[in-house]
Amino acid sequence: MSHSPTFDEPDLLTVERAFERLVASGELVVVPATADELTRTVLPQGATVFGRLARRFRSVRLEVAEITFLLHGLAPIDGGLGRWKLETDSPELEIEIGAADAPDMVFDLTWSPKSGDEVVVHSTFLHFIVRAAVGNAV
Repeated sequence: MSHSPTFDEPDLLTVERAFERLVASGELVVVPATADELTRTVLPQGATVFGRLARRFRSVRLEVAEITFLLHGLAPIDGGLGRWKLETDSPELEIEIGAADAPDMVFDLTWSPKSGDEVVVHSTFLHFIVRAAVGNAV
């Protein structure tokens, strides 16, 4: 099954730079990962962008929404669009990562009255979190 991002997305380098600016400004708050945590964390195979981020950080908090994404809190799933469910501190969110043909793909299955799409698809977690923070203003 092939998936395409719901929105036009900037290239990864542009999104990585935007992420770093958002961290520097405090719009995204990150908690560094420790070596001990990394020995216990299972990261999705093939999800290179997510893996790099999770090796640097334990969590990413979207300050404007007061939501924390626990990058080391992944649970394997069967029967979903993705292969891993990403843990957050918000029970309303339903975020899945990874597809057979795109291991870094993010599926946002969270219901929203503002969205006509049942599932919002992003190329990577970085694309997802930057869009959540600033929309198209990368």
